[in-house]
Amino acid sequence: MSCSVMSSVRAAVKYTSSRIQDAVKLRLENEDLTLYKIQTIPEVFEQACKVHGHMPALAFKSVGTSNGWRYITYNDYNHQVDKTVLLLLRSGVRPRTTVAILSSNCPEWLYIEMAAFKIGAVAMGIYPTSSTEAVHYKLKISEAFVCAVDTIDQMAKVHEAALHLPDLKTIIVLGDAFEYTPRQNLSYYHWSDLIDTQFTKDLDEKFLEYRKAVYANECAILIFTSGTTGMPKGVLLSHDNIITSVKKILNFAKLDNSNLVSYLPLNHIAAQMFEAFFGFMTGSCLHFADREALKGTLIDTLIHIKPAILFGVPRIFEKIRDQILYEK
Repeated sequence: MSCSVMSSVRAAVKYTSSRIQDAVKLRLENEDLTLYKIQTIPEVFEQACKVHGHMPALAFKSVGTSNGWRYITYNDYNHQVDKTVLLLLRSGVRPRTTVAILSSNCPEWLYIEMAAFKIGAVAMGIYPTSSTEAVHYKLKISEAFVCAVDTIDQMAKVHEAALHLPDLKTIIVLGDAFEYTPRQNLSYYHWSDLIDTQFTKDLDEKFLEYRKAVYANECAILIFTSGTTGMPKGVLLSHDNIITSVKKILNFAKLDNSNLVSYLPLNHIAAQMFEAFFGFMTGSCLHFADREALKGTLIDTLIHIKPAILFGVPRIFEKIRDQILYEK
């Protein structure tokens, strides 16, 4: 099911907050209010899906296809997100709770994130290379209610950390099934469970209720810093913050129905803005590079996809240059 609710602003007294549950004041004094539009992320996303419905939104490598890629249209993207909403609702997720994602980049990563946005929850990604200690720290600080994992190794990290995390109630298993020993204090859902699930009347009503509680000035994403100068710091970003920032960047980076590549870890704000949000806010197709992208395979993806824009630190471009010169 899909529904649209005009965005609203929750009453707030401060411009900043360190609590996920708080709303913040919006800085409108420097905006042209004849052009500025307050929006939530789900509003912008659903509008993009309506406009670009049958266009490709996401692509991932797949054996047996004509060009090696399988494509997901904007209509399918939105449908998968709504199916994921069902999974989150069944897991007990509600507005202002945190949904953690410990996984390599994949379409499911974005489905879970957008599903969280649609019901007023907060999405929080964790570096796939994180240690068990780092996973525990971030799940604890964020008060994560649900954590999605894509491999047995990631499951092991969460299992060990969960012994000391009373807020964590559910694990969602992505990708291919793998064997694990369930913990008594946790519930488990498999991505394959989505195939045959449908909205019941109760869940349908709950979705509508939660959608009305999505505010543009509330936290949407929790981003952790890398922690190079100490323990990672959590940064709370509102719906309005993200949408406004991306729109301002797009005033300079003109994109329209382009090809993009997802290779930076999606828990990083740069990947969120320049890959995930650039994708649907420009009607572009986001191609997922494989897990070994930063170990040398990225250039093959770039040659095939020819992305309109690529964001990266200088070292990324140095490595691409070195590989090109070496292959010559």
